[in-house]
Amino acid sequence: SAYTLMVFLISILLGLSMGSGTVFSLQYGAGDLSALRRSIYVSLLLIGTVTILLNVAVFLWLDPILRWLQVPCDIYSLMRNYLWIIFWGIVFTFLYNFYAALLRAVGDSRRPFYFLLAILHVLNIGLDLFLILVLDQGIEGAAVATVIAQGTAASGILLYTYKTRPELRLHREDMCFDRSSLREITSFSTLTCVQQSVMNFGILMVQGLVNSFGTVVMAAFAAAVKIDSFAYMPVQEFGNAFSTFVAQNFGARKGD
Repeated sequence: SAYTLMVFLISILLGLSMGSGTVFSLQYGAGDLSALRRSIYVSLLLIGTVTILLNVAVFLWLDPILRWLQVPCDIYSLMRNYLWIIFWGIVFTFLYNFYAALLRAVGDSRRPFYFLLAILHVLNIGLDLFLILVLDQGIEGAAVATVIAQGTAASGILLYTYKTRPELRLHREDMCFDRSSLREITSFSTLTCVQQSVMNFGILMVQGLVNSFGTVVMAAFAAAVKIDSFAYMPVQEFGNAFSTFVAQNFGARKGD
């Protein structure tokens, strides 16, 4: 029942990171590493600020959001407990998606995949089974497992980037607030954020109506939404990969 709300919030951060990744690709393709590092710094500030504001907002307005979604009374407390824990992992979601976009922008698409698959998902599933079946922690155990897996994946990809990509490390001279860089990143990130989140927002609107019909109908709708996500996600991600590839070549002025 929390799936559509979680995906909507994640899509905002994912869209912002992807927009920044396009700028990174352009600058990496052009060979302008100093501009790339300045953009990394500005992006971290911009998307990090959005993440903090988003995190504070969902904690403050958790109950109004659940009432607006018309969550059935018999699962209201379960969903609230689950989301209260899950929302502590929003910062980790931002860090993973940001550094995954950065690595893809410089031509490394394998490491983000390894961290996503081997750490985030395998660890999440393992902790789910342990916390729910062994320790009998139920809904809270599922949420804790997700947050731990997100934190581990985010920490791993951050450390990997710092240790293996010295050209991406920020230096003191890179940490300056560049207005032109901010305008460029905001322009790209805003568009990709809207593109990534608008459909999920529409699904969230429908979810609120569906929830009013009770738990069984809500569960059926949630299952259908997940199946639908599997259907469109491959095509969407091919498009995202193409945009990174094209941006690198465009930045390098390799029109052919």
